[in-house]
Amino acid sequence: TSGSTETLQIAIIGRSNVTASFTDTDTTYSNGTGLALSSTTFSLAAGVITAGKYGNTTAVPVCTFDTYGRATTCTNTSISFPASSGGDGTGGWTNTTTVVSLVDSNDLVGIGTSSPDAKLDIERTSTQLRLGYSSTVNANFTVDSSGNLTIRSSSKNVVIQLG
Repeated sequence: TSGSTETLQIAIIGRSNVTASFTDTDTTYSNGTGLALSSTTFSLAAGVITAGKYGNTTAVPVCTFDTYGRATTCTNTSISFPASSGGDGTGGWTNTTTVVSLVDSNDLVGIGTSSPDAKLDIERTSTQLRLGYSSTVNANFTVDSSGNLTIRSSSKNVVIQLG
């Protein structure tokens, strides 16, 4: 350590041991940016953010980094869909023009309705569901106002296999 006094035993031929002391003045320790120095031990300087995990299923981490790659700020920011993007800002997404509601508080998905009643609720007065092999090979499912189900196949055949 700079300025410390060391005691040495020196043997001189033909003489008894002689005790000498010297002061070390040429050792200098200096901590650089991002380092802490205690006596002769360097360590990383304490960070300015709280250690831990940031982000979860409803928030994303927003962090700022300095030129050394250290996070200087880190906060959780809620995930939302603002009204300016067609949402209502509540964590679900509702497009008020075409009424698309994805994942409400009960994990229900609605297309054509803002209040779905089933895991997938599609409401429309014409074809509600199209299942397709390609753009030309498909089947359309429609429920009319009386609750009757119509299945129309591009092949003109509908096969219902039981068992």
